[in-house]
Parts: sequence; C-alpha cells; structure tokens
Amino acid sequence: MKNHRTIRYCIGIVITVFLAWNMTGGTASAQFGGTRSTWFPQNNPSAMSPWLELKRATTSELDSYHQYVRPRLEMEQLLQAQRREISRQQDRQQMMQKEISQVMNFQQTQDYQLQIEVTATGKGATYGNYLNYYPRKK
Repeated sequence: MKNHRTIRYCIGIVITVFLAWNMTGGTASAQFGGTRSTWFPQNNPSAMSPWLELKRATTSELDSYHQYVRPRLEMEQLLQAQRREISRQQDRQQMMQKEISQVMNFQQTQDYQLQIEVTATGKGATYGNYLNYYPRKK
C-alpha cells in the first residue's frame, strides 16, 4: 500500500512538471542572464541531424536528399556564418565602445588639467603695491 502511494506521488510530480513545462512554452533559461534553450527538437533545427530526413517519404520529383537534407545543411551553414559575423560585429562594437570611453576619459582629463592650469596662473596682488612693477633706481 505504501509503495502504491509513492508511485502515485511520483506520477503526480511528473505530470505537474510536464504541465508546467508546457505552460511556459517548453523553454528554459538560466537564472542569471543565461541564454534561452529549447527542449523540443522541432523548435531547434540543429538538435536533430538533417541526415535523419533521408528516409522521409517525398511527393515531389526530387529525392529526399535534395528536398530535405541539402537545404537544411545549406541553411545551417548560412546560419553559422551569420552567427560568426554577428559575433565579429559585437566584438567590434565592444572594441569601439572601449575606444570611445578611453577618448572620453582622456578628454575629461584634459579638461581637468586645463582648469588646473587656468586657475594656477597669475600672482596675488594688493592695491598700490608697485614693489616689483617698476625697476629700482640704483
């Protein structure tokens, strides 16, 4: 009787998890800023090998390789090339942002040094003090 209850409890948990999974759309993401991943192969084309499509029945004049496998392989190659280009562009963007921040920091440093030079010029003077202005008579 106790084993029967445990089995029903486990089945209830599995069903609850499955229903919760389906309500969220079948996606999961890491807790802190992770990337979204998909569990079901039909939502993620690269999860299944395109070569599994060779046995698929075809209704057109093309064989299954030319109708299903080759287009998927070409699409995956194109997507991979696009991902590499996006990664390169993101690297360039980060590098440019670093350069811009360095230029801004340099400009702020120059402005600060200019302010120091402007305020540090000149001598203090008092009214009517001509001691160092006119040459002394010998």
